[in-house]
Amino acid sequence: MSRADLLALARGSFAIGAMVAAVHPASAQTLALAVATDAVVVTGLASSGSAPVFVASSAVEGSVKRPEGPADLPRVETGPAAGNPRESRTHLEVGVMPRYISNYFEAQENFNFGSTAPRGSAQILTLSGSLSYDFVRTAQSRITGRFRVRHNFFTDLNNAETTEYDAMIEYKSKPDEFRLELYRRPSRLASIVNGQNVFSDTNRARIEYHHHLTDKLRVGGNYEFSRETYPTAFRDHDISTHQVLSDVQYEITPWLQPGFGIEYERGNGRSDNFTYDQVGPVLELNSSLWPIAYMGVSYKWYDRKYRTGDALASNYLRVDKRKEVSFYGTAWLGKGWSLFGFAYYTEDRSNQPWSNFHSYDAGLGLFYRFP
Repeated sequence: MSRADLLALARGSFAIGAMVAAVHPASAQTLALAVATDAVVVTGLASSGSAPVFVASSAVEGSVKRPEGPADLPRVETGPAAGNPRESRTHLEVGVMPRYISNYFEAQENFNFGSTAPRGSAQILTLSGSLSYDFVRTAQSRITGRFRVRHNFFTDLNNAETTEYDAMIEYKSKPDEFRLELYRRPSRLASIVNGQNVFSDTNRARIEYHHHLTDKLRVGGNYEFSRETYPTAFRDHDISTHQVLSDVQYEITPWLQPGFGIEYERGNGRSDNFTYDQVGPVLELNSSLWPIAYMGVSYKWYDRKYRTGDALASNYLRVDKRKEVSFYGTAWLGKGWSLFGFAYYTEDRSNQPWSNFHSYDAGLGLFYRFP
């Protein structure tokens, strides 16, 4: 990375931070304070790439990032696009995406003890808009910043509307790729307990790095920190989560790119009842049919072990065996139009019967990118 690239990356990072602070002044402070007061050092793992528009629960998001639209998927077969002086540095993308979650509240496992929440499906209409700018664009490298807003309308669940904000700065120059992401989702309806709506705030920071050992072989890693907080009456549900993923991907052909990874996650609850560890393998398969389509599928399974030593706690000796299947893809229709769709499945089998659940989350959206 040249000195000019480093300076542009720094300016881009500052601009992204300023945009986040302008929308939610407390967001940057919340993220910085959370990382400073609840840091964990994870060793022995390198890591790699993922996180959803709106999902029913942080528990079903998983650690492998789930794209939310065409902007999250590669638009070129390999490497950054060649620098084109006639191409605009600024891009605006808007989209509308209906989605369906089969088991909205059952996925809220932290509130499930004693069947405190109603269990049902949710129909959601997500409107999104993102603005990106290329700080640097040459034939060898590209530095891009992006700010995105998504609003979720629930057609069959009162008081559940949410707005999400995320900002990103990305550097691409073979053999290296780097990305920094910040995310905020305030006031999400997490559960209904004894007729009372329970809302949560989520802040997240993520760092990704990928390195191409050859034109076909890529290794990478990511670290993600997230903090979810609840009202005073449910403060014991507050949790800080640390995720590390290491993976390797090999391109047999552009349409056949298998990968394998190992993921570790640590959840530090305000109450020991919600503190857990989990580790497991991740299988990935990506397919690029540029300029027609891009698709990806992943499968992961792991054991989540809760660490409370209180024999009277609801999660005492609890072990969840969980599997997650994700499929997503985009089709470029031409003239700025594209389709993006996804289907996610989560299944949880626990030695605590009240925690068993399975949930589907699917959506199909239409997006327009201009200029």
